[in-house]
Amino acid sequence: MPTMTLLPSTCAVNTAGEWDGNGGETSTAGKVACVRINDCAAHFLQEGDDTDLINFRFEDSLPVASGEVDSITSVQVKTYGSYPFRGSGGSDLTMQIDHFPSTLAEDDFNFPNIPAWYLRSGAVFTTNSSSGAISYADIQGIGLILKKRNPSNALRVTYIAIEVIYVATAVSDNAIFFGHNY
Repeated sequence: MPTMTLLPSTCAVNTAGEWDGNGGETSTAGKVACVRINDCAAHFLQEGDDTDLINFRFEDSLPVASGEVDSITSVQVKTYGSYPFRGSGGSDLTMQIDHFPSTLAEDDFNFPNIPAWYLRSGAVFTTNSSSGAISYADIQGIGLILKKRNPSNALRVTYIAIEVIYVATAVSDNAIFFGHNY
């Protein structure tokens, strides 16, 4: 099935100084840039405090036009993260899809305390927050809330995307090729 990958376009934090990019990046544009490319140690956001939030919004202008989408099958969050500090357990990250048209329940991820970067995929949602079919409008301007869980050393996140699986609009099969109608 065809897939659209949505990347963050803007973000907001609930308190200054939270979810900074590596190298001390604190601007909104810089934080967004840190999670748009999966390049691990080169760019990432990090947070160590418990319950600190960052809210991402995704582009209203989607990579596939509405006329090319017959229906949307599912939506799923994909992220790469790392918790490179030694100790017991790991570090948790809670995600919530927002503006879908309202906020969905929390989905928890755990990144083990080793330096490797791990893909963590969220739950697959086949209906919107109102339990209805997912529409094209539901994914325009969709948001994602990340919340660091557990007071521990910095959790690092290098890539955030929302994967949308859809059914393409059928194409007419009576086209004329090379002067003949097949």
